[in-house]
Amino acid sequence: MFGAEHEPEAADESEPGDVEPPETVYVPAEPVEAPQDEVIIQLSRTEDDDLVLLAFSSPERLAVCLGDEQPWLAVPKVQIEAIRQRCEATCLELDPVLPQD
Repeated sequence: MFGAEHEPEAADESEPGDVEPPETVYVPAEPVEAPQDEVIIQLSRTEDDDLVLLAFSSPERLAVCLGDEQPWLAVPKVQIEAIRQRCEATCLELDPVLPQD
C-alpha cells in the first residue's frame, strides 16, 4: 500500500539500502487510439471485492506483473491519492505481486 512519505534528514545520513520512492508511478489503463483528456484506469478487486488501484514504480515492473501488452498511464506521485479517490478505489497497492492464474 502507498504509505506516508519518509524523507531522510540529510542525504549523507540515509542508510545504504534506502530507496527513494519514484517521482512517477505507472497505472494500468485502457488502450486509447489518440491523445485525449480522459483515460480509463483499470482497477482490480480484493478477495473481499474492494476496488484497488494498482501502481508500479516502473513500466518494467508493470509489464512483469500484467504483461508486455498492458497499456499504462504515467502519473506524478503527488497525484496518485487524488486519482485513487476519484476512481473510488478503497486502497492503492504499489508494486503488487499478483497471483498467477
